Amino acid sequence: MSERRALIDREDTLPVVRQCRLLGISRSTAYYHPKGLSEQDLGQLGSGLALPH
Repeated sequence: MSERRALIDREDTLPVVRQCRLLGISRSTAYYHPKGLSEQDLGQLGSGLALPH
């Protein structure tokens, strides 16, 4: 999916909607930006990986 998403050219004269249709992906996929983990999430993730002594 990310390979096809990378093919979208926002500067092209062909609208993003049409590019998405041609690539077979939804328009929302073209505009999606993954949200990073918060400090709290990272802390919880790190504490779950601690090994017992």
